[in-house]
Formats: sequence, C-alpha cells, structure tokens
Amino acid sequence: MEITAAYLRERLDYDRDTGIFRWKPIVGPREKYWNAHRAGTVAGSRNGKGYLCIVMHRKSYRLHRLAWLYVYGRFPQFEIDHIDRCRTNNRISNLRDVPSQVNVMNREVAPGKSGIDGVRLNDRMTKATWSAKFGNKHLGTFSTVDEAVAARSSAVEEYFVSHGVEL
Repeated sequence: MEITAAYLRERLDYDRDTGIFRWKPIVGPREKYWNAHRAGTVAGSRNGKGYLCIVMHRKSYRLHRLAWLYVYGRFPQFEIDHIDRCRTNNRISNLRDVPSQVNVMNREVAPGKSGIDGVRLNDRMTKATWSAKFGNKHLGTFSTVDEAVAARSSAVEEYFVSHGVEL
C-alpha cells in the first residue's frame, strides 16, 4: 500500500522550518501500546547511506520524500536533491525535485588535482595539459585549467538545455 498525503498528515507532524517529523498520537484501541511509546517523539533513523527513514506499512520511506509528499500532496516526480548536501537536513527550503542528472551535479566530488569534477591534469606527458570530460565523452585536451573548465561548463549547459532542464 502506497501511503497518501492525508494518511501521512494523520500519523506525523512535519515542521517545515526544522525539517523534523514527530509522531502524532493515534486514537484507537489497536494503537494504545504504540501511542505510549511513540507519540510526540522524533520520527526517523539513519539508514546505511546516511538518510533519515521511517517504516510505514512494512515499507521504508526516506523522510525527504515524505516531506515533499506532506507539503505538496504528492510524491516527487524525480529525485529529491538536498541543496546543502546534508542528507539529514529535510527542511522543505533545502529540498528540490530534480532529474537524476541535476542531482548528481550537486554531489560532493572527491577533488582531483584540479578540484573540479570532470577536469584533470595530465602530468604524465612531456608537457602538462588539462583534459575535460562530461559523462563518458572526452571533450579535449587543453593548455590551461581555465580552458578545460570552460569546455566542460559549455558541454554541461548544452546537454541540459537540450534536455529541457533548468540549471
């Protein structure tokens, strides 16, 4: 059973300013024991990837997706991106519904020698050069890091504009 916004709002309170969910007290004989232990407590625990999750109807839900459902009345169309890259910051102002390609661009990248995703120094050649790539596409070899960054930025922009995605 996929949960609805109405069901979610019946079971949980969500604070848009803090991003915190709290369990609501539920009235009914079946929930008496459950209420004594959960009502008013913060909902969610970290999963193996660092996201906050809860289980409802034997299914695990990530809280950032539930925040979207709670506020907008529907599950996100794409992926939820944490703008500040903090997986536990579920303030609605920190969340956006974006395609996977945009979400990936906001990830923390282990910096190479350039510190820029898709741009690296080729120092094994007789003359040091910079190469740029986007996805699996090699964009070329350049004399300066600025040229390589410009080539990659142009390729990224062209790709997303052609796919109708706003950056």
